[in-house]
Order: sequence, then C-alpha cells, then structure tokens
Amino acid sequence: MKKIFLFTTLALLIFASCKKSSSPITTNNTITASVDGVTYTCNTEPGNELYQDSTGTNDWYRFDAWISDSNNVNGFYIYFGKLNQPLTTGTYGAYGDSTTQAYIEYDSTGQYWGSQTILNPATIKVTSISGSTIQGTFSGTVYLYEDSTSANKKVITNGKFNLSTL
Repeated sequence: MKKIFLFTTLALLIFASCKKSSSPITTNNTITASVDGVTYTCNTEPGNELYQDSTGTNDWYRFDAWISDSNNVNGFYIYFGKLNQPLTTGTYGAYGDSTTQAYIEYDSTGQYWGSQTILNPATIKVTSISGSTIQGTFSGTVYLYEDSTSANKKVITNGKFNLSTL
C-alpha cells in the first residue's frame, strides 16, 4: 500500500510540473502561420534543391517547400538558402545579409503575396535540422504579386514549420 501511495504521489508531482508550451509543431510536413491574424495550418510534400547562380561560381544550398490546406484554397511557399555552405540552424534573410536568402509566399484564391523585396525581406529561423526533419519559424510582410509599392499587403506572424528533408 505504501508503494502505491508513493508511486501515485510521484506521478502527481511530475504531471503537476508540466506546462503547456509554445514549442514548435510536432506533426511532420506541416506549416502553420497567422495571416493578418487568421491562423492557417497546411500540410505539404517538401523538396530540396541545390541552385547554382548565373556566374557558375557560387552555389546556393536551398531548402524549399510548398504547402496548401485540404481544400487547395490557401497555401504557403517558403524557401531559404545559404551561399556556398550547407544549411545550418540560424536566421536566414536578415536585412543586409548577402550570404543567406529567405522567401515566404501566401497564396489564396488565385492570388499570391510574396516577400521578395530588399526593403522588407522575410525572416526564417531554422531551429533544428536532423537527418530527416527541419524545423523553424518565419514571419514577414508580403505584398500582392511581390509589388512592394502596393498598399495590398498581408502580415504573416507566428509561422512554424516541421518538414521532411527527404
């Protein structure tokens, strides 16, 4: 009886110390993000590619993934890359950093909003790379058809991804 009481007390202490956290999403091949305050969760089949620039002397090691919701109405495309070095954890697309690239795109009902502008690059932070998955966060302001002069823009916040590295 004392052993059962001791085990029960220990179990209660362990569960009482657990807290809900805002850790990265754990479902593989998923991206979730808020677009102008509305949260979307999408699933994907990601891909990897090695891109060589037009001079033929520099290699961009790049990861990219396209995702959409179950109705194929809303979706995201993200990619990030590093100049002449394999991908590692860290921040991609920081303003003024010419050794990394980051791009986010939000697609909805036949239109797309993209972040590819020097004035307002996307920020993608890779928090974990393992043999089979890559995880991280992203955010940025995206403009209709990548036109940063347009007033038609969307703010992407709380972006999280957990993707297969293939």
